[in-house]
Amino acid sequence: MVELWSEPLKRRYSNSRFSFAYLFYLGYYVALVIVPFYAAYASYGLWKKDGTYLEQPSHIFEHQLVVTLETNTGSILSWSTMPEYNAMLTSQELRVPSVAALMYDDNHDGLNDRLSLNITMPLQSTERVVRSSIWTFFKSTVSDHARMEMTSLLPIDYASAVPGSKLVIDGDVKIAFTGPISTMSTRTDYIKSVLAPSSIQSLDDILPETVYQRIAARNGKLSHVANLPAERSASCYFVSYHPSDCSILCNP
Repeated sequence: MVELWSEPLKRRYSNSRFSFAYLFYLGYYVALVIVPFYAAYASYGLWKKDGTYLEQPSHIFEHQLVVTLETNTGSILSWSTMPEYNAMLTSQELRVPSVAALMYDDNHDGLNDRLSLNITMPLQSTERVVRSSIWTFFKSTVSDHARMEMTSLLPIDYASAVPGSKLVIDGDVKIAFTGPISTMSTRTDYIKSVLAPSSIQSLDDILPETVYQRIAARNGKLSHVANLPAERSASCYFVSYHPSDCSILCNP
């Protein structure tokens, strides 16, 4: 038998634009376009393995610090905001200064840009300072892509063979990580300080080498990068840095 003509049978289904069937039809095509874009955005580029971005970390000064001065006779003058630290010092080593601290947000973006820290340490007329060390403690947070919160210690140390009265240092505070950080969850295992009061049980716990070993074992630490050469002059020590300004005044 020979086919002379054929005509396909076509069926059409129609409904109101406010019907559930039409809304499902419209949502299907919208999702077909939107979902791939959202998946690419949420996964930071689908198959992207690494990337570079800039972020200003949040640094909040926790009003905790350790100040140590060394004189030309080798004696140590030290003080901390932590009573447990002060309890490890002898009466000759413990010297209580006056401290004033203020943080500045210069561009009003909600992130601290500078810290003004003034420390006045009383000295005897025969004491000459040849080395100064400051440990300041911050709560540091990164949150834009990688997420991490930690209590970080920023050490500043300066020594000279000639006793000085004023030291001026200008620089930046930077946070560096030795390994990758998760982008899926906030890492908080370093929220405990490397020199927490509860960890001070003996004199060895407050030694610089012990504290620095704890810092080196962490994935993340603060460092001070000087922008200008250090300047000295003769009755106080002054240190300034961005995002912080810090000064030590040693009054004989």
